[in-house]
Amino acid sequence: HSSGFVAAPSGVPLGDAPAQPPTGRAYRLSPDFHRHDRYWLYIPVVNHTAESHWVLHLSNFGFRDSGILLRGAGEQRLLGFDDTGHGGNAHINTLGRAVDLTLQPGGAYSLVVELNADHATWQPYLGLMSGQEYQAWVTAMDLTFKLAVGVILGLILLGVICAVLTREAAFGWGSLSALLMLAYYLEHSSLPAVLWQASYEKGWPFWLLMSSALLSQLLFAASFLGVRRDGGRWYRAFLGAALVTVGVWALANLVPFEQRIGLYAFNYLVLAVVILGSGVAKVRAEGSYYVIYLLGWFPLVLSILQVALVVHGASPGG
Repeated sequence: HSSGFVAAPSGVPLGDAPAQPPTGRAYRLSPDFHRHDRYWLYIPVVNHTAESHWVLHLSNFGFRDSGILLRGAGEQRLLGFDDTGHGGNAHINTLGRAVDLTLQPGGAYSLVVELNADHATWQPYLGLMSGQEYQAWVTAMDLTFKLAVGVILGLILLGVICAVLTREAAFGWGSLSALLMLAYYLEHSSLPAVLWQASYEKGWPFWLLMSSALLSQLLFAASFLGVRRDGGRWYRAFLGAALVTVGVWALANLVPFEQRIGLYAFNYLVLAVVILGSGVAKVRAEGSYYVIYLLGWFPLVLSILQVALVVHGASPGG
């Protein structure tokens, strides 16, 4: 059971957290990192099972330096989610990280989970599972992720084959766009942490990847619709969107993270207006075949709107 997230007192490390949650502070169902950069979640646990091997999972949706304070059976232990990689005590999985906990049958324990972030995040997801249940859950998550990666690999291969056979530029741009999407997927996965002990911080290579992916999508859309230099206003619209994308990438390195997300949300809004607007014009001029083109872009448009709403939207109530 837990009563919710409470802002950690300033200057008090997790190892010195009081046995009871700090009084006089508001509890929240989700941490609001606009107001505080550190939250504690108190979780009293009683093990009514015969299982002693447990795993606590924390999804990595923007947190940093998270940790656990475990008290019970006359001991106190500090566990970190960041001690990872070869020989580390944390598991890296598709959605985040997890640590092993020994909870003796019949034992009563107190867990304090600390979350840190310097910008808005998605809703935190924590799961306390038996070791066997954790392995089954991780396997299911891995299969889902590998299926998604397989679909993108299929799109890349299909685009390359069609480009070679038909000599049409649209398939080449489509294949490049899918390749950059795959790079974006893998950058978000556990692969960099497993292979190179990489953190989840988003440096300049990530923003270059974002801008390159946006440009490739724009070029794919223009090529698919057959937009040419003599295409009048739609050619100017696509060219303007490309210039905005380059300008956003140049500005992104000069502003903080949340403003950077806002810039890229604006960038994608410009692309969405140009791509969807040109698609609507094509449907009106040449028929319903291009409805497929419009439907294909909606998931990407909705995904970037979700990012913008999470980072810049109002925080959920307590």
